[in-house]
Amino acid sequence: MGKHQGKVLNGLANMDDRPIMELGKLLGITPTYISRLFKMEKLSEEIIQRACVLFGVEPSVFYDENDPAVVPNNKKLSIFDYEDQIKALEASIKRLAAELEREKAMTDTMRQALEKYFKTDT
Repeated sequence: MGKHQGKVLNGLANMDDRPIMELGKLLGITPTYISRLFKMEKLSEEIIQRACVLFGVEPSVFYDENDPAVVPNNKKLSIFDYEDQIKALEASIKRLAAELEREKAMTDTMRQALEKYFKTDT
């Protein structure tokens, strides 16, 4: 069946630091139209050619099911490229888990205080 070319374009756009409006202009289309392109299963050859130049990828990225994900300048992605991001996410998870435990403890303390208050009030 082939790749969903709009999703490929969307993925490339998401990996690019430039705003969607600027990417649309560089592709020679309006920002509204670029959003429509992301939903299209098949893109025109002209758009694919412009996107290849803009993002520095080969046309096979839009056609070949076996072509791996790419970023601008044809740098192949690997799990090792994400090592720092993974470490940062792990640290965030640890921090959020500790924060959640503090919130649970505070909620429990407040529940006990409210129970005690309403028991002594009656």
